[in-house]
Amino acid sequence: MNNLSKNNIPKVLSPETLARIRGARDATKDKEPKPIKCPYCGHRVTDKYDGASGYIRAKCTSCGREMTIDLVSWRRANPNGGYYRRN
Repeated sequence: MNNLSKNNIPKVLSPETLARIRGARDATKDKEPKPIKCPYCGHRVTDKYDGASGYIRAKCTSCGREMTIDLVSWRRANPNGGYYRRN
């Protein structure tokens, strides 16, 4: 059984993990994140940076629906707050 309680989270991060976190922060410091909104209710689910690709699994905290998002398909926002999907 997989127990993912907060008690299992390490209190001190390893130097390798800290280096990865700092490297990602430094790589994105001059980039503007783009919001990814829930396709069902329009609530912001997460943000993405240019160059991000692949799939993520997300759950909307507003409507509770789960979805798999192809980051390449969510390229740019339209003026009405929705998103253009790449065909």
